[in-house]
Amino acid sequence: MAAQRYKRMFEVRNYMLRTEIAAWGNTLWNQKIHGFGSRDFIFLSERNKIQAFMDEADLPRIATVGYRNLTNPPFVRADLVETWRVLRRMYREISELKKLDVANVPTRQLGLFAQRYLKTLINVYGRFQTSVNWYTIGVEQELRQYLAGKVSNTVKREDVLRSLVRPVKRFEFEQEEIEWIRIVLEAQKHGAFIKKLKDIGPQRAAAVIKKKYPGLFQKIAVHQQQYEWLTADSNLQPYTVLDCVRNLQTMLHQQPRELKSKLHELESRQRTVIRENKRLLAQYRVSPTYRRLVAMLQEYAYTRFCIRFCWTQGMHFGMRLYHEAARRSKINPELSQFCLTTEIVDCLIHGKQLPAADLRKRKTLYVLWLHNFKLELYTGLKARNLVRYVREHSRVERTGEVHGEIGSPGRTVGRVKVITYDKPLAPQIDEMKKGDILVAGQTRPEIITACRKAGAIVTNEGGICSHAAVVSREFDIPCVIGTKVATDIFKDGDRVEVNANEGIVRRIK
Repeated sequence: MAAQRYKRMFEVRNYMLRTEIAAWGNTLWNQKIHGFGSRDFIFLSERNKIQAFMDEADLPRIATVGYRNLTNPPFVRADLVETWRVLRRMYREISELKKLDVANVPTRQLGLFAQRYLKTLINVYGRFQTSVNWYTIGVEQELRQYLAGKVSNTVKREDVLRSLVRPVKRFEFEQEEIEWIRIVLEAQKHGAFIKKLKDIGPQRAAAVIKKKYPGLFQKIAVHQQQYEWLTADSNLQPYTVLDCVRNLQTMLHQQPRELKSKLHELESRQRTVIRENKRLLAQYRVSPTYRRLVAMLQEYAYTRFCIRFCWTQGMHFGMRLYHEAARRSKINPELSQFCLTTEIVDCLIHGKQLPAADLRKRKTLYVLWLHNFKLELYTGLKARNLVRYVREHSRVERTGEVHGEIGSPGRTVGRVKVITYDKPLAPQIDEMKKGDILVAGQTRPEIITACRKAGAIVTNEGGICSHAAVVSREFDIPCVIGTKVATDIFKDGDRVEVNANEGIVRRIK
């Protein structure tokens, strides 16, 4: 392994499926789709946390390839058509799996289904790569340079760029919020309802709702069933009825007129964005060539969320296959989370027992290394040596200030709340106070409640079309993205100033 510096790309809670589809998606599918994929992608998995690292030398190459492909209209059209074809196939697989009584399906039949299902899931993640920051950055820079001749003020120019590439279509998390606000508004119609729920726990509150207001409880239950997968991307924890009740208790204290205003804003967002987009294109006389680039980034910004929601559902429901393999191997279902997809398929097709002893080792420590398009899995001493090596070659300078890209403009001061995906999310979100500065590796749909509480958002990763950037603009709060090291520098309780007009976050006394 040659000496080089690694860049930390993202971190998630430790389970093998998420790691494996990311490994193949970032390498094999990049090679197939773009003609270039990283030959050195490493996942360090210690207890509850996975950290992904890429050879930094690959990043400029990826940016070059991304620029070449994304400025080629035939490539863009073909890529988007194929992406939506893959997503539709994944949803068909999910629908079939939800209908299966997996415990009573013959072993080989279930194994062949699992093989097809998991291959499609890896393909879904592969389609995601076209929309990530390190592929789109070249096009974003070209648009910046073009706008520099039309908008002299840097902050204003960034604001124009963000507004231009803002996705027009409605996101699934926005639709969920619309439906949820309607449920809260219905609950507020019950006069004594708020007082009853104010100071009781969610379990007792759920019992009260079910007994006194069965119609409302049914709507909550239907909502939960429809969106149970929403929080399952990083930690496999579904969105439960108790989560819904907890959110209801929080939102019941908002004024009805405030909720109705938010509802109207969400329902009319698409028209507002279209109107603003047309105004800016006309005001700055954007040429047809650059209008195509704007439209392309808008489409990919929307598509990346659709892909994420698709793989989240795919992984959430796919764990039924993992748990069934564990049952047939007579091991703890939790251990199956540390299986490779090939091990699950071998178990279900050929009746091969899952390696319980190896899985227990992986639960503590393993390294997944996709090297020259071959997947290598290490535990024990070899894994510890690789962890040490990668950490030595990816050190960050620790200061009281970080710099990043503007996700959403503004300035604010507040206390830091670091959200990490290696711990249960609900308690972390509950601890967060309104106005806290949310610091995370990246934001995802499962921490949307934390985003709603945040006075600002600061992330290690992301670009102008990332989840954090999009959500912060929708919530009208400052956001600094792509700091690389925010979660290393800031700790819970730190008082910081977020200057998202300049992309700077600094610790203050």
